[in-house]
Amino acid sequence: MQPFAERSVEVNSTRVTVREATEADAEAMIAHRDIAWSEPHYFLWESDEFPEEPAGTRAWISGLRSLRIGLCLVLVAHEPTGDRVVGISDFRGVDRRRMRHRVEFGIGIQSAYRGLGLGTFVLEAMLSWAASHPDIEVVSLGCFDENVRAIELYERLGFEHEGRRTDAFVRDGRYHDEVLMFRRVKPKRGG
Repeated sequence: MQPFAERSVEVNSTRVTVREATEADAEAMIAHRDIAWSEPHYFLWESDEFPEEPAGTRAWISGLRSLRIGLCLVLVAHEPTGDRVVGISDFRGVDRRRMRHRVEFGIGIQSAYRGLGLGTFVLEAMLSWAASHPDIEVVSLGCFDENVRAIELYERLGFEHEGRRTDAFVRDGRYHDEVLMFRRVKPKRGG
């Protein structure tokens, strides 16, 4: 697996680090999930679809780490009361040779840490990692059509609109479209 270079940034007098998750982060990731899913959100999965027990979360992290193209990141705020996971991002590809050049990611940051530039910080770190990976050429994502802030962030970082899946999600009894976007991190190879 391609190593991920840990990075830190200062926001509102708090140092925040993005680093690769380890199995030791399982309980902190579950605590993050409990906070993040209690807030209004655009997550593509429900809270009970995230592993409930630390053992399940450790297995999920380990599973991502075992993939040829897999990465789980945590965003850790170094607060006066101690370190706290305030965001999670996962990055995964398909190991089939015909699809190995393309990966997808997801990201979730607690509302208290949104609007501070951390989405940009994490995505720039992920895109740098993807560009250095020998197989990855295209990074893609899907998000709720009404998540305008996220779509604007992706556009600022060079993501292009690829398409739209009609009625891709059901949330609160309503259908929502999925906006599909991509960004090249390497030029096309000969094909």
